Amino acid sequence: MVHGASSVGGDALALLRVAFPRTKLVLNVGGYVDPAQAVTGGAVTQRPVGVQLGLDVDVDLTRDGRWSLHGAGGE
Repeated sequence: MVHGASSVGGDALALLRVAFPRTKLVLNVGGYVDPAQAVTGGAVTQRPVGVQLGLDVDVDLTRDGRWSLHGAGGE
C-alpha cells in the first residue's frame, strides 16, 4: 500500500486488434480507480477514477513489410 492510502486501487486494459493486408489497428480501452487517501481526523478523500483510450496504427509501405509507418495516440 502507498503511504497514506486507506484502500487499494485497480487498473484494467483491453486490446482489440484488426488487421488488413498492409494495415494493422490496435484499440486500447481501459480504466483505473486509485486508492483513497486518509486525511487528518479519519476522513477519507474521494477515489480518483479515470478512463484510458489509445489507438496504434501500423501501415506497411512496401509489400515485404521492410518499411512501415507507425503512429500512436491516446490519453
